[in-house]
Amino acid sequence: MLQICPKCKKLSCTWCIDDNSPLTQWGCGCGWHAFEYENKERNCPVCRNEKSDSYMVENGIMYWWCCHCGRIELIDSNPLQSID
Repeated sequence: MLQICPKCKKLSCTWCIDDNSPLTQWGCGCGWHAFEYENKERNCPVCRNEKSDSYMVENGIMYWWCCHCGRIELIDSNPLQSID
């Protein structure tokens, strides 16, 4: 199932699970790539979808990302700040 990419904002990112890692890998054709910690999910405060906010790590940057509305909230930083 395709999701809204946090970088290019297109419905074009996908995920895969590597048997050698506990992390889910996400990627997009625009070059965006991140890892998701499946055990750190929460409800999105904007769209209120159950457990749609995922804890992501991209090049050392940690953020919450909602796979439904595309909202990003940097962790320990200014909420809703862009990762671009």
